[in-house]
Amino acid sequence: MAILSSCTQKSVNPISSISYSIENGGKGAASSSITISKDSTKYVWANYKETKTRSEATLPKTWNKIVGIINLEDFDQISSSERRIQYDGSDIVIVINDDKEHKLINGEQDSIHYSKIKPLKKMIEQEHKRLDSLALRL
Repeated sequence: MAILSSCTQKSVNPISSISYSIENGGKGAASSSITISKDSTKYVWANYKETKTRSEATLPKTWNKIVGIINLEDFDQISSSERRIQYDGSDIVIVINDDKEHKLINGEQDSIHYSKIKPLKKMIEQEHKRLDSLALRL
């Protein structure tokens, strides 16, 4: 007797994009962001006078490494903190998009849950810094 079974596999990678923004308050404040998708990476730096952008293709190795360390359950457990931008401070905003938006603002104060995404944050910050140095030379 043969038994056939069918498995419906959930999409291996439902994440469509990840963005990381540093939003600074105060007079003449500059803000920057990076948005990474499977196909492209876009960096934007702006202040009240000018905007600089840089775009490039996302390397499959980079994309797979980033999405491979994302655990949306851990990410969603982190509590966002109050915005600081209105007090001339800086906000760090991380957004992960799949079939919905998962958003975190200044989550580092949630020391219990935030530590779980440190590898993701470190990887995104490295890409942000790399493109920041390239874009600001333009």
